[in-house]
Amino acid sequence: MPATIIAIAGPSGSGKSLLTEHLKHALSQHEATHSRSLAVVCEDAYYHSQAHLSLADRAALNFDHPDALDHDQLERDLLALRDGHPVNLPVYDYASHTRTSEPIALAAADIVLVEGCLLLSQERIREVVDFSVFVATDLETCLTRRIARDTVERGRTKDSVVEQFESSVRPMYHAFLAPSARYADLTVSGETATDVALRSIIERVLPLLRQTP
Repeated sequence: MPATIIAIAGPSGSGKSLLTEHLKHALSQHEATHSRSLAVVCEDAYYHSQAHLSLADRAALNFDHPDALDHDQLERDLLALRDGHPVNLPVYDYASHTRTSEPIALAAADIVLVEGCLLLSQERIREVVDFSVFVATDLETCLTRRIARDTVERGRTKDSVVEQFESSVRPMYHAFLAPSARYADLTVSGETATDVALRSIIERVLPLLRQTP
């Protein structure tokens, strides 16, 4: 049977990565799905390679526009996973703003969780997905979380994070993310306890998963 593909979308800093991690764990433990294999695919891995540009030029790019991502390859990989084939995931390095040379092999799985900001803005991705979630979070909360994350995990300064957020993240949210939320099968809050969102998702997803052996 084809794999079930679940998309988790929402703005940067909304909590979708954490929610995806918790959802994977919850499904691996649930009596109805614990025997199913699971895999996670991150949209961020599909940023186009910018190796031909200088580091300064790469840093100036708008990484929050859909054109910054290779959604064609993401679609191909999701279709392959859906049909039970392994894929080689690209690896994106945030420090150098481009892909590394070595991909990561990902085995086929019964349930594929794909998370990323712009997933629902792409019709081709929506058509591959069986169920989609949009994590709605106030942009000021997103900014606060992004500052905390990027200054610690990605070696950035607070000023650079704020400048990028205001110049590209916020306007691209209003141009692409907010309009795409209407395509989600379920909207959850990224500002309440993760368990609340998890219960809502699992309640909706289990009937879908029970349709396949």
